[in-house]
Amino acid sequence: MEDLKKAAFHKKVSEEPFAKLLNITLKDVKEGYAVCEMEYTEQMDNIYGSAHGGAIFSLIDEAFEISSNRWHHCRGPEYQCDVHENTEKKYSFEGRV
Repeated sequence: MEDLKKAAFHKKVSEEPFAKLLNITLKDVKEGYAVCEMEYTEQMDNIYGSAHGGAIFSLIDEAFEISSNRWHHCRGPEYQCDVHENTEKKYSFEGRV
């Protein structure tokens, strides 16, 4: 993928209101591939004090949106992932098509 297209994806994600709300950034993008990262805050806690599933799935959805919907007309995504708590308070997800 050319640098101009990559820059356009990074710009779009940095300007997207929902991605801003959840501190989601695009770390890497190629055709059929994207890595997004989310800065975790306590506002994302569930009732048990860990990351809310809605926040995690929003991160997954952002990566899926970029990796698949731009090049492929995908419907009904199937997700399989493992979420691990980390000490940096960052979560990342790698989407591939």
